[in-house]
Amino acid sequence: MNIQQMLSKMCHSDILTESDINAICKSRGFSAREASSRTVVENLFFSKIGVEAALASLSHEEITLLHLLKLELKAVDVSFFERLYGEEKSSSHYSRTFTQHYTPVFKAVQRALVRKGLLVMAAVPDKGSKQAKLERWRFRFPETFEKFLPPWFRQPLVFKGKGTVKPDTLRQKVMGILEYHKKLPSDDRTKYHLDLKQGQLLMGNELFSVNKLLAWQQAYWHDLVLGGAKKAKPKKKDVYFFHDEEAASEPKEFPPLVNDAFAQLAPNQWVSPEALSTLLRFFYDGMTPPSCKSVCEAGWQLGCLAKHAEKGKDYYQLPPIPLPDNSEPSSYLQVTSDGAIMVNMKTIPYEHLVHIAAFSDLQVAAYSLKATPNFIRMGNAQEDVWNHSITVWITENAAAYQQVMTKIAARWGQQIVHENLLLARVKDLSLKVQIQKNFTASASIVLLPNDFIAFPRVFFWDIQKFVNKAGYVVKTVF
Repeated sequence: MNIQQMLSKMCHSDILTESDINAICKSRGFSAREASSRTVVENLFFSKIGVEAALASLSHEEITLLHLLKLELKAVDVSFFERLYGEEKSSSHYSRTFTQHYTPVFKAVQRALVRKGLLVMAAVPDKGSKQAKLERWRFRFPETFEKFLPPWFRQPLVFKGKGTVKPDTLRQKVMGILEYHKKLPSDDRTKYHLDLKQGQLLMGNELFSVNKLLAWQQAYWHDLVLGGAKKAKPKKKDVYFFHDEEAASEPKEFPPLVNDAFAQLAPNQWVSPEALSTLLRFFYDGMTPPSCKSVCEAGWQLGCLAKHAEKGKDYYQLPPIPLPDNSEPSSYLQVTSDGAIMVNMKTIPYEHLVHIAAFSDLQVAAYSLKATPNFIRMGNAQEDVWNHSITVWITENAAAYQQVMTKIAARWGQQIVHENLLLARVKDLSLKVQIQKNFTASASIVLLPNDFIAFPRVFFWDIQKFVNKAGYVVKTVF
Protein backbone atom coordinates (compact mmCIF):
# COMPACT_ATOMS: atom_id res chain seq x y z
CA MET A 1 0.00 0.00 0.00
CA ASN A 2 1.56 3.32 -1.06
CA ILE A 3 1.19 6.51 0.92
CA GLN A 4 -1.48 7.95 -1.41
CA GLN A 5 -3.61 4.86 -0.86
CA MET A 6 -3.02 5.13 2.89
CA LEU A 7 -4.19 8.75 2.86
CA SER A 8 -7.31 7.88 0.88
CA LYS A 9 -8.22 5.11 3.33
CA MET A 10 -7.55 7.41 6.27
CA CYS A 11 -9.76 10.20 4.97
CA HIS A 12 -12.65 8.11 3.64
CA SER A 13 -13.18 5.51 6.36
CA ASP A 14 -13.86 5.39 10.06
CA ILE A 15 -10.15 5.75 10.85
CA LEU A 16 -10.67 9.44 11.51
CA THR A 17 -13.66 10.76 13.40
CA GLU A 18 -15.11 14.19 12.68
CA SER A 19 -13.26 15.38 15.76
CA ASP A 20 -9.99 14.07 14.28
CA ILE A 21 -10.67 15.84 10.97
CA ASN A 22 -11.38 19.11 12.78
CA ALA A 23 -8.19 18.75 14.83
CA ILE A 24 -6.11 18.16 11.66
CA CYS A 25 -7.66 21.17 9.94
CA LYS A 26 -7.07 23.39 12.98
CA SER A 27 -3.42 22.30 13.26
CA ARG A 28 -2.73 22.75 9.55
CA GLY A 29 -4.76 25.95 9.18
CA PHE A 30 -7.39 24.62 6.79
CA SER A 31 -10.58 26.68 6.71
CA ALA A 32 -13.92 25.55 8.17
CA ARG A 33 -15.25 25.20 4.63
CA GLU A 34 -12.33 22.94 3.67
CA ALA A 35 -12.82 20.92 6.84
CA SER A 36 -16.40 20.14 5.85
CA SER A 37 -15.25 17.93 2.94
CA ARG A 38 -13.04 14.91 3.50
CA THR A 39 -12.15 14.92 -0.20
CA VAL A 40 -10.83 18.48 0.12
CA VAL A 41 -8.87 17.52 3.24
CA GLU A 42 -7.35 14.62 1.31
CA ASN A 43 -6.37 16.93 -1.56
CA LEU A 44 -4.78 19.47 0.79
CA PHE A 45 -3.08 17.06 3.17
CA PHE A 46 0.21 16.70 1.25
CA SER A 47 0.44 20.43 0.52
CA LYS A 48 2.80 22.70 2.44
CA ILE A 49 -0.07 24.54 4.11
CA GLY A 50 0.46 24.67 7.86
CA VAL A 51 3.21 22.05 7.94
CA GLU A 52 5.85 24.33 9.48
CA ALA A 53 3.44 25.54 12.16
CA ALA A 54 2.40 21.99 13.03
CA LEU A 55 6.02 20.86 13.29
CA ALA A 56 6.91 23.88 15.42
CA SER A 57 4.42 22.69 18.05
CA LEU A 58 6.35 19.43 18.60
CA SER A 59 8.97 18.71 21.23
CA HIS A 60 12.62 18.15 20.30
CA GLU A 61 12.20 14.43 20.97
CA GLU A 62 9.20 14.27 18.62
CA ILE A 63 11.19 16.06 15.91
CA THR A 64 14.01 13.53 16.40
CA LEU A 65 11.50 10.70 16.07
CA LEU A 66 10.19 12.09 12.78
CA HIS A 67 13.75 12.38 11.45
CA LEU A 68 14.20 8.68 12.20
CA LEU A 69 10.87 7.86 10.57
CA LYS A 70 11.98 9.82 7.50
CA LEU A 71 15.01 7.56 7.17
CA GLU A 72 12.86 4.40 7.34
CA LEU A 73 11.57 4.97 3.78
CA LYS A 74 8.61 2.69 4.53
CA ALA A 75 5.52 2.40 6.70
CA VAL A 76 6.11 1.35 10.31
CA ASP A 77 3.91 -0.30 12.92
CA VAL A 78 3.00 1.17 16.28
CA SER A 79 6.03 -0.43 17.99
CA PHE A 80 8.26 2.14 16.25
CA PHE A 81 6.85 4.88 18.49
CA GLU A 82 7.38 3.03 21.76
CA ARG A 83 10.86 4.54 22.08
CA LEU A 84 9.18 7.88 22.84
CA TYR A 85 5.65 7.16 23.99
CA GLY A 86 6.16 3.78 25.66
CA GLU A 87 5.86 3.11 29.36
CA GLU A 88 8.70 2.09 31.63
CA LYS A 89 9.35 -1.66 31.61
CA SER A 90 7.65 -3.51 34.47
CA SER A 91 7.25 -7.07 35.71
CA SER A 92 3.97 -7.33 33.78
CA HIS A 93 5.67 -6.23 30.55
CA TYR A 94 5.64 -9.71 28.98
CA SER A 95 2.25 -10.86 30.27
CA ARG A 96 0.09 -8.35 28.44
CA THR A 97 -1.56 -8.74 25.05
CA PHE A 98 -0.42 -6.63 22.12
CA THR A 99 -3.48 -4.41 22.46
CA GLN A 100 -2.93 -3.91 26.18
CA HIS A 101 0.74 -3.14 25.65
CA TYR A 102 0.47 -0.70 22.75
CA THR A 103 -2.88 1.05 23.26
CA PRO A 104 -1.24 3.89 25.28
CA VAL A 105 1.40 4.30 22.55
CA PHE A 106 -1.25 4.31 19.82
CA LYS A 107 -3.29 6.97 21.59
CA ALA A 108 -0.20 9.13 22.05
CA VAL A 109 0.66 8.87 18.33
CA GLN A 110 -2.89 9.82 17.38
CA ARG A 111 -2.92 12.78 19.73
CA ALA A 112 0.58 14.15 19.09
CA LEU A 113 1.15 13.40 15.39
CA VAL A 114 -1.93 12.16 13.50
CA ARG A 115 -4.34 14.80 14.82
CA LYS A 116 -1.77 17.47 13.99
CA GLY A 117 -1.84 16.45 10.32
CA LEU A 118 1.73 15.16 10.24
CA LEU A 119 1.30 11.39 9.85
CA VAL A 120 -0.69 9.17 7.51
CA MET A 121 -2.11 5.99 8.99
CA ALA A 122 -4.05 2.99 7.66
CA ALA A 123 -4.57 -0.67 8.53
CA VAL A 124 -3.07 -3.36 6.32
CA PRO A 125 -5.35 -6.28 5.39
CA ASP A 126 -5.62 -9.18 7.81
CA LYS A 127 -3.85 -12.14 6.19
CA GLY A 128 -5.77 -14.67 8.20
CA SER A 129 -3.38 -14.74 11.15
CA LYS A 130 -6.08 -13.34 13.44
CA GLN A 131 -4.05 -10.26 14.28
CA ALA A 132 -5.57 -7.64 16.50
CA LYS A 133 -6.42 -4.48 14.59
CA LEU A 134 -3.82 -2.54 16.54
CA GLU A 135 -1.15 -4.87 15.10
CA ARG A 136 -2.17 -3.96 11.55
CA TRP A 137 -1.89 -0.18 11.82
CA ARG A 138 0.85 1.36 9.68
CA PHE A 139 2.18 4.92 9.77
CA ARG A 140 4.18 7.08 7.35
CA PHE A 141 5.66 10.55 7.39
CA PRO A 142 4.98 12.21 3.98
CA GLU A 143 8.07 12.88 1.89
CA THR A 144 6.73 16.34 0.99
CA PHE A 145 6.98 17.33 4.67
CA GLU A 146 10.65 16.40 5.07
CA LYS A 147 12.02 19.76 3.93
CA PHE A 148 10.04 21.50 6.68
CA LEU A 149 11.48 19.40 9.51
CA PRO A 150 13.47 21.52 11.98
CA PRO A 151 17.15 20.50 12.21
CA TRP A 152 18.24 17.60 14.38
CA PHE A 153 20.30 19.96 16.54
CA ARG A 154 18.48 22.72 18.37
CA GLN A 155 21.23 25.20 19.29
CA PRO A 156 24.52 24.62 17.47
CA LEU A 157 27.40 26.90 18.42
CA VAL A 158 29.16 29.17 15.93
CA PHE A 159 32.96 29.15 15.68
CA LYS A 160 35.27 30.56 13.03
CA GLY A 161 37.64 28.31 11.15
CA LYS A 162 37.46 24.84 9.65
CA GLY A 163 38.68 22.95 12.71
CA THR A 164 41.05 20.00 12.33
CA VAL A 165 40.64 17.00 10.07
CA LYS A 166 42.71 13.83 10.43
CA PRO A 167 44.88 12.48 7.57
CA ASP A 168 43.08 10.71 4.78
CA THR A 169 41.99 7.25 5.96
CA LEU A 170 40.68 6.55 2.48
CA ARG A 171 44.22 6.92 1.17
CA GLN A 172 45.51 4.45 3.76
CA LYS A 173 42.88 1.97 2.62
CA VAL A 174 43.83 2.32 -1.05
CA MET A 175 47.53 2.10 -0.23
CA GLY A 176 46.84 -1.22 1.47
CA ILE A 177 46.69 -2.94 -1.93
CA LEU A 178 50.45 -2.40 -2.21
CA GLU A 179 51.21 -4.11 1.09
CA TYR A 180 50.20 -7.65 0.23
CA HIS A 181 46.55 -6.85 0.85
CA LYS A 182 47.27 -5.69 4.38
CA LYS A 183 44.09 -4.98 6.36
CA LEU A 184 43.52 -1.96 8.56
CA PRO A 185 42.65 -2.63 12.23
CA SER A 186 39.00 -3.75 12.65
CA ASP A 187 38.64 -3.91 8.88
CA ASP A 188 37.04 -7.35 9.00
CA ARG A 189 34.30 -7.01 6.41
CA THR A 190 35.03 -9.25 3.45
CA LYS A 191 32.98 -7.16 1.04
CA TYR A 192 35.40 -4.25 1.51
CA HIS A 193 38.68 -6.13 1.07
CA LEU A 194 40.82 -4.70 -1.72
CA ASP A 195 42.26 -7.28 -4.08
CA LEU A 196 43.75 -7.71 -7.54
CA LYS A 197 42.28 -10.56 -9.58
CA GLN A 198 43.05 -11.11 -13.26
CA GLY A 199 44.32 -7.56 -13.50
CA GLN A 200 41.17 -5.99 -12.05
CA LEU A 201 41.02 -3.92 -8.89
CA LEU A 202 38.22 -5.32 -6.75
CA MET A 203 36.60 -4.32 -3.51
CA GLY A 204 34.97 -7.47 -2.23
CA ASN A 205 33.42 -9.11 -5.28
CA GLU A 206 32.76 -5.84 -7.10
CA LEU A 207 34.89 -3.50 -9.17
CA PHE A 208 36.55 -0.78 -7.14
CA SER A 209 34.61 2.50 -7.12
CA VAL A 210 34.62 5.76 -5.19
CA ASN A 211 31.16 5.03 -3.78
CA LYS A 212 32.34 1.64 -2.56
CA LEU A 213 35.36 3.27 -0.93
CA LEU A 214 33.18 5.79 0.88
CA ALA A 215 30.84 2.99 1.99
CA TRP A 216 33.86 1.22 3.51
CA GLN A 217 34.79 4.37 5.44
CA GLN A 218 31.31 4.56 6.95
CA ALA A 219 31.29 0.85 7.83
CA TYR A 220 34.75 1.13 9.37
CA TRP A 221 33.58 4.07 11.48
CA HIS A 222 30.71 1.97 12.81
CA ASP A 223 32.88 -1.08 13.52
CA LEU A 224 35.61 0.97 15.19
CA VAL A 225 33.10 2.33 17.72
CA LEU A 226 31.32 -0.95 18.39
CA GLY A 227 34.33 -3.27 18.35
CA GLY A 228 34.18 -4.86 14.90
CA ALA A 229 31.43 -6.00 12.55
CA LYS A 230 30.84 -9.30 14.37
CA LYS A 231 30.42 -7.63 17.75
CA ALA A 232 28.36 -4.78 16.32
CA LYS A 233 25.32 -6.86 15.41
CA PRO A 234 22.50 -5.87 17.76
CA LYS A 235 20.19 -8.15 19.62
CA LYS A 236 16.53 -8.19 18.75
CA LYS A 237 14.49 -5.36 20.12
CA ASP A 238 13.75 -5.82 23.81
CA VAL A 239 9.97 -5.93 23.57
CA TYR A 240 7.73 -8.93 23.52
CA PHE A 241 5.82 -7.71 20.49
CA PHE A 242 7.72 -6.77 17.36
CA HIS A 243 6.24 -7.69 14.01
CA ASP A 244 8.87 -6.41 11.60
CA GLU A 245 11.22 -9.40 11.96
CA GLU A 246 13.38 -8.23 9.06
CA ALA A 247 14.00 -4.88 10.74
CA ALA A 248 14.52 -6.59 14.08
CA SER A 249 17.38 -8.68 12.74
CA GLU A 250 19.06 -6.00 10.61
CA PRO A 251 22.29 -4.56 12.01
CA LYS A 252 21.77 -0.97 13.14
CA GLU A 253 24.57 1.24 11.88
CA PHE A 254 24.75 4.85 13.00
CA PRO A 255 26.89 6.58 10.29
CA PRO A 256 24.00 7.37 7.87
CA LEU A 257 22.01 8.76 10.80
CA VAL A 258 24.88 10.88 12.13
CA ASN A 259 25.79 12.13 8.65
CA ASP A 260 22.18 13.18 8.02
CA ALA A 261 22.15 15.12 11.29
CA PHE A 262 25.52 16.85 10.76
CA ALA A 263 24.68 17.68 7.13
CA GLN A 264 22.06 20.15 8.37
CA LEU A 265 24.68 22.32 10.07
CA ALA A 266 25.98 25.45 8.37
CA PRO A 267 29.75 25.55 7.65
CA ASN A 268 30.46 27.58 10.81
CA GLN A 269 28.13 25.63 13.12
CA TRP A 270 29.42 23.03 15.58
CA VAL A 271 27.86 20.73 18.17
CA SER A 272 29.14 18.89 21.21
CA PRO A 273 28.98 15.08 21.33
CA GLU A 274 26.12 15.29 23.84
CA ALA A 275 23.90 16.72 21.09
CA LEU A 276 23.76 13.20 19.61
CA SER A 277 22.31 11.71 22.79
CA THR A 278 18.60 11.65 21.86
CA LEU A 279 19.02 10.49 18.29
CA LEU A 280 21.38 7.64 19.25
CA ARG A 281 19.11 6.56 22.11
CA PHE A 282 16.09 6.48 19.80
CA PHE A 283 18.01 4.83 16.98
CA TYR A 284 19.29 2.04 19.22
CA ASP A 285 15.88 1.54 20.82
CA GLY A 286 15.96 -1.55 23.01
CA MET A 287 19.77 -1.64 23.02
CA THR A 288 22.56 0.22 24.72
CA PRO A 289 23.72 2.93 22.29
CA PRO A 290 27.41 3.72 21.79
CA SER A 291 28.68 6.72 23.70
CA CYS A 292 28.30 10.04 21.93
CA LYS A 293 31.94 10.87 22.60
CA SER A 294 33.22 7.63 21.05
CA VAL A 295 31.08 8.16 17.95
CA CYS A 296 32.42 11.68 17.40
CA GLU A 297 36.02 10.89 18.27
CA ALA A 298 36.13 7.83 15.98
CA GLY A 299 34.52 9.89 13.22
CA TRP A 300 37.27 12.48 13.61
CA GLN A 301 40.04 9.85 13.69
CA LEU A 302 38.78 8.46 10.36
CA GLY A 303 38.32 11.82 8.67
CA CYS A 304 34.51 11.54 8.71
CA LEU A 305 34.18 14.55 11.04
CA ALA A 306 36.07 17.76 11.70
CA LYS A 307 36.84 18.84 15.29
CA HIS A 308 37.09 22.25 16.93
CA ALA A 309 38.45 22.69 20.47
CA GLU A 310 37.07 25.58 22.51
CA LYS A 311 37.74 26.19 26.24
CA GLY A 312 38.64 22.58 26.89
CA LYS A 313 35.63 21.11 25.06
CA ASP A 314 35.46 19.46 21.65
CA TYR A 315 32.85 20.28 19.02
CA TYR A 316 32.23 18.56 15.70
CA GLN A 317 30.83 19.02 12.20
CA LEU A 318 31.30 17.41 8.79
CA PRO A 319 34.69 18.11 7.16
CA PRO A 320 34.84 20.59 4.28
CA ILE A 321 33.97 19.17 0.87
CA PRO A 322 37.28 18.62 -0.97
CA LEU A 323 37.87 20.71 -4.07
CA PRO A 324 38.31 18.96 -7.43
CA ASP A 325 41.88 17.80 -7.98
CA ASN A 326 43.19 19.65 -11.05
CA SER A 327 46.77 18.44 -10.77
CA GLU A 328 48.52 17.29 -13.94
CA PRO A 329 48.45 13.52 -14.65
CA SER A 330 52.24 13.58 -14.78
CA SER A 331 52.27 14.26 -11.02
CA TYR A 332 50.83 10.81 -10.26
CA LEU A 333 51.45 8.81 -13.47
CA GLN A 334 54.89 7.79 -14.74
CA VAL A 335 55.45 6.20 -18.15
CA THR A 336 57.73 3.16 -18.12
CA SER A 337 60.24 2.10 -20.76
CA ASP A 338 57.85 -0.56 -22.08
CA GLY A 339 55.06 1.98 -22.62
CA ALA A 340 53.03 1.08 -19.54
CA ILE A 341 52.31 3.47 -16.65
CA MET A 342 53.18 3.42 -12.96
CA VAL A 343 50.44 4.79 -10.72
CA ASN A 344 51.48 6.73 -7.62
CA MET A 345 48.90 5.50 -5.11
CA LYS A 346 49.80 8.26 -2.65
CA THR A 347 48.57 11.07 -4.87
CA ILE A 348 46.27 9.79 -7.63
CA PRO A 349 42.69 11.10 -7.31
CA TYR A 350 40.36 8.20 -6.53
CA GLU A 351 38.05 8.83 -9.48
CA HIS A 352 41.05 8.74 -11.84
CA LEU A 353 42.16 5.43 -10.34
CA VAL A 354 38.69 4.04 -11.08
CA HIS A 355 38.96 5.38 -14.62
CA ILE A 356 42.35 3.80 -15.33
CA ALA A 357 41.29 0.49 -13.78
CA ALA A 358 38.34 0.35 -16.18
CA PHE A 359 40.55 -0.29 -19.23
CA SER A 360 43.82 -1.59 -17.77
CA ASP A 361 45.39 -4.68 -16.27
CA LEU A 362 46.86 -3.81 -12.88
CA GLN A 363 49.64 -5.39 -10.86
CA VAL A 364 51.75 -4.37 -7.87
CA ALA A 365 55.32 -3.43 -8.84
CA ALA A 366 57.98 -1.48 -6.93
CA TYR A 367 55.48 -0.23 -4.34
CA SER A 368 53.33 1.24 -7.09
CA LEU A 369 50.53 -0.01 -9.26
CA LYS A 370 51.61 -0.85 -12.79
CA ALA A 371 48.93 -0.46 -15.45
CA THR A 372 49.05 -2.02 -18.90
CA PRO A 373 46.36 -1.73 -21.58
CA ASN A 374 43.63 -4.37 -21.78
CA PHE A 375 42.53 -4.59 -25.41
CA ILE A 376 39.07 -5.96 -24.70
CA ARG A 377 38.22 -3.48 -21.94
CA MET A 378 39.47 -0.57 -24.00
CA GLY A 379 37.47 -1.77 -26.98
CA ASN A 380 34.33 -2.08 -24.88
CA ALA A 381 34.77 1.36 -23.31
CA GLN A 382 32.23 4.06 -24.06
CA GLU A 383 33.17 7.12 -26.09
CA ASP A 384 33.17 9.35 -23.00
CA VAL A 385 35.92 7.13 -21.53
CA TRP A 386 38.00 7.53 -24.67
CA ASN A 387 37.55 11.30 -24.61
CA HIS A 388 38.35 11.66 -20.90
CA SER A 389 41.38 13.84 -20.18
CA ILE A 390 43.17 10.97 -18.39
CA THR A 391 42.67 8.61 -21.34
CA VAL A 392 43.90 11.28 -23.75
CA TRP A 393 47.00 11.91 -21.65
CA ILE A 394 47.79 8.19 -21.33
CA THR A 395 47.39 7.45 -25.05
CA GLU A 396 49.52 10.46 -25.96
CA ASN A 397 52.34 9.57 -23.57
CA ALA A 398 52.32 5.78 -23.06
CA ALA A 399 53.34 3.84 -26.19
CA ALA A 400 51.62 0.58 -25.17
CA TYR A 401 48.27 2.35 -24.78
CA GLN A 402 48.81 4.30 -27.96
CA GLN A 403 49.35 1.09 -29.95
CA VAL A 404 46.20 -0.55 -28.57
CA MET A 405 44.13 2.57 -29.20
CA THR A 406 45.42 2.74 -32.78
CA LYS A 407 44.32 -0.87 -33.40
CA ILE A 408 40.91 -0.23 -31.88
CA ALA A 409 40.44 2.92 -33.95
CA ALA A 410 41.38 1.02 -37.12
CA ARG A 411 38.73 -1.63 -36.40
CA TRP A 412 36.11 0.80 -35.21
CA GLY A 413 32.93 0.43 -37.22
CA GLN A 414 34.16 -2.69 -39.02
CA GLN A 415 33.35 -5.24 -36.37
CA ILE A 416 30.06 -5.66 -34.51
CA VAL A 417 29.91 -7.72 -31.36
CA HIS A 418 26.56 -9.30 -30.62
CA GLU A 419 25.53 -10.42 -27.18
CA ASN A 420 23.44 -13.56 -26.69
CA LEU A 421 24.25 -14.77 -30.20
CA LEU A 422 25.34 -18.33 -30.98
CA LEU A 423 27.22 -19.72 -33.97
CA ALA A 424 26.89 -23.20 -35.46
CA ARG A 425 28.78 -24.87 -38.29
CA VAL A 426 26.62 -27.17 -40.42
CA LYS A 427 28.74 -29.11 -42.93
CA ASP A 428 25.96 -31.46 -44.08
CA LEU A 429 24.26 -29.77 -47.03
CA SER A 430 20.98 -31.66 -46.56
CA LEU A 431 20.68 -30.62 -42.92
CA LYS A 432 21.62 -27.06 -43.78
CA VAL A 433 18.81 -26.89 -46.34
CA GLN A 434 16.30 -28.28 -43.81
CA ILE A 435 17.33 -25.73 -41.19
CA GLN A 436 17.11 -22.97 -43.75
CA LYS A 437 13.56 -23.98 -44.75
CA ASN A 438 12.33 -24.23 -41.17
CA PHE A 439 13.93 -21.19 -39.55
CA THR A 440 14.92 -18.48 -42.02
CA ALA A 441 11.30 -17.50 -42.68
CA SER A 442 10.92 -16.41 -39.05
CA ALA A 443 14.26 -14.55 -39.16
CA SER A 444 15.55 -16.92 -36.48
CA ILE A 445 18.85 -17.62 -38.22
CA VAL A 446 21.30 -15.87 -40.50
CA LEU A 447 23.40 -17.79 -43.03
CA LEU A 448 27.12 -17.00 -42.93
CA PRO A 449 30.08 -18.02 -45.13
CA ASN A 450 32.04 -21.25 -44.57
CA ASP A 451 28.99 -23.31 -43.52
CA PHE A 452 28.23 -21.19 -40.45
CA ILE A 453 24.85 -20.00 -39.23
CA ALA A 454 24.09 -17.48 -36.47
CA PHE A 455 21.01 -17.41 -34.28
CA PRO A 456 19.82 -15.86 -30.99
CA ARG A 457 20.52 -17.87 -27.86
CA VAL A 458 16.77 -18.19 -27.15
CA PHE A 459 16.42 -20.44 -30.23
CA PHE A 460 19.14 -22.87 -29.13
CA TRP A 461 16.79 -25.53 -27.79
CA ASP A 462 14.46 -25.28 -30.81
CA ILE A 463 17.34 -25.78 -33.23
CA GLN A 464 18.92 -28.54 -31.16
CA LYS A 465 15.60 -30.38 -30.99
CA PHE A 466 15.16 -30.05 -34.75
CA VAL A 467 18.70 -31.31 -35.47
CA ASN A 468 18.35 -34.28 -33.10
CA LYS A 469 14.99 -35.20 -34.60
CA ALA A 470 16.59 -35.19 -38.05
CA GLY A 471 19.04 -37.83 -36.79
CA TYR A 472 22.10 -35.64 -36.30
CA VAL A 473 24.23 -35.00 -33.23
CA VAL A 474 24.96 -31.54 -31.83
CA LYS A 475 28.50 -30.97 -30.61
CA THR A 476 28.77 -28.01 -28.24
CA VAL A 477 32.05 -26.09 -28.15
CA PHE A 478 32.72 -23.47 -25.45
